[in-house]
Amino acid sequence: MKAWIRTPIIIIGIAVALSACSSAAKKAEEEPRHETPSRINTELGLGYLRQGDYRRSMEKLKAALRYDAENPQAHHYIAELHRRLGDNGSAVKHYERAIELAPEDARLRNNYGTFLCEQNQFQQAEVQFLLAIGDPLFGGRMQSYENVGICAAQAGKLKKAEAYLRKALNSNPKLPTALYRMSMINYDKGDYLRARAYLQRYEQVATHNAESLWLGIQVEHQLGDRDVMLKYATELSRRFSESEEWAEYTSKRW
Repeated sequence: MKAWIRTPIIIIGIAVALSACSSAAKKAEEEPRHETPSRINTELGLGYLRQGDYRRSMEKLKAALRYDAENPQAHHYIAELHRRLGDNGSAVKHYERAIELAPEDARLRNNYGTFLCEQNQFQQAEVQFLLAIGDPLFGGRMQSYENVGICAAQAGKLKKAEAYLRKALNSNPKLPTALYRMSMINYDKGDYLRARAYLQRYEQVATHNAESLWLGIQVEHQLGDRDVMLKYATELSRRFSESEEWAEYTSKRW
């Protein structure tokens, strides 16, 4: 089996919208909203960040911090901006300052955990994800369970990965990434029937990509079902004929 593909982990509240929020953010929403210059620039900076306009985002977030150096959300979003720009040192500085200012913000903890996982710092990332999960009012707990499971898998800690991904799937049995990862874990364990079962569940909620089709080919090869294996191979050829997975399949003598 090829090495674990690095699956994008969920950044909550920045790249995607989330209807629920952490207890800290919920409390802030319930209070009267004061549109200070720092807050206005923070929101503008986040808007530009979501649009991919990093120059304007940086300008607005720096302005937010000039108006209020203790604005945790400005630190949070500028940390994410530095992460995207590859300036990891600045990202760490701003993530940690944001956490000092808003230690109960579960969304922030999730996103810092995501950053740490990208730096191959699993133990530190796990701490942050579990702190996020520990907030019972955090609407992103399911995503954090999925994130820490993916991170554990990428670190080669497959028992932990399986445990966390099961918890994510207990909350939502239709999480495509968790289903795919569970299929991979069971393939690596040699439990090919269970790997097939998870992949079939994945097929019900997601469209195959080259990686999942290649996994299906390998699972069915191990189970000896040549018809299903060829079905996956045909789709891989039709949709992803330039992929590494197709090249790897054609190099086999199956």
